[in-house]
Amino acid sequence: MILPVIVYPSPVLRQKSVAVSTGRLKSDSFQTMLGYLLDTATHHRAAGLAAIQVGVAERVLLALNTTSGKYVACINPEVLGLGGEPACLQEGCLSFPNMTANVYRNPEAMVRWTGMDGELVERTVTGFEAQIFQHELKHLFGKLLIDELPKQYRADFLARFHSLQRKAR
Repeated sequence: MILPVIVYPSPVLRQKSVAVSTGRLKSDSFQTMLGYLLDTATHHRAAGLAAIQVGVAERVLLALNTTSGKYVACINPEVLGLGGEPACLQEGCLSFPNMTANVYRNPEAMVRWTGMDGELVERTVTGFEAQIFQHELKHLFGKLLIDELPKQYRADFLARFHSLQRKAR
């Protein structure tokens, strides 16, 4: 099932997500939600998707593994450290449809999460995967793409976004 993606300025996107308990992780309802999240990300050809973007305030994200081309479900993810010199990269976000912005991201991230099997995973991701993790993890804390923009660019970004939204109606 493809879930509707919540679009800015919905206050839902500003919610901080809560940790997923071991009991919840093993529940049928959680596994069903993960399936819907995967369907939604696949449908939109997203590089990543945070559960809060479909209205589920749990610390869950999907991130595209650029080697396999498959999504990795990350439960209770965290960034343990960032490496390399931040670079200016273009990003889009499903919660800001048809928009992109240039933001600074580190080229390397040491990340940890619980996998779908309940096992702890820890690895270093680089390049585009590091960018995905940094972007999606911010969603779990109620932070958005616009929060990464310098103030002088934020107003222009939002004006263009609102103009596109009006045209789409």
